[in-house]
Amino acid sequence: VTNLKDYPLYMEGAKKGGYEVWLAPSFWSATAGYSVNQNYKKDPVLGDILRDVRFRRALSLAMNREEINERFAFGKGTVMQGTVLPIVSFAKEKWVKAYTEYDPERANRLLDEMGLKWDKEHKWRLRPDGKILCVIMSYNTSDACAAPEFTELVKDYWERVGIKTLLNPLDRTYFWDYLNSGEYVIGS
Repeated sequence: VTNLKDYPLYMEGAKKGGYEVWLAPSFWSATAGYSVNQNYKKDPVLGDILRDVRFRRALSLAMNREEINERFAFGKGTVMQGTVLPIVSFAKEKWVKAYTEYDPERANRLLDEMGLKWDKEHKWRLRPDGKILCVIMSYNTSDACAAPEFTELVKDYWERVGIKTLLNPLDRTYFWDYLNSGEYVIGS
């Protein structure tokens, strides 16, 4: 058992050392998942945005999973949603592939439908109250899946569609307590 980021090193060593490298299938359907807090209450305007399914779909469509797969899994992963594994008897293709295509244009259309207009510089989306739409993504720094490089890439994708994204790195000691408090905006 090891971190996939060491895969190239192990492959190089296998050639020299005469051993095999085997990638076991995962029991997890996603390397990283993003939990949008639909019970967020600290800011009612932001809470309404988080509860709108179009917003969550837009976040998903804005992420380039193929690039993520290439950069962080060396192309060895399968692009899919964090749902049941496709091998499970009751799995449905529509669950596995829902909103997994990289389609920032469609993401922007969904955000437009929600009435989240661009600011004058066309940099950030504006909330209905005129404030810049900003989300905070909290992530577990002890989790290899939510490595800073991975999280930074997702932040960049979301910012390309105008969603200002602040990162809140938390040690494992605090991360789960914070998520369980219900005060987070997006957790990874």
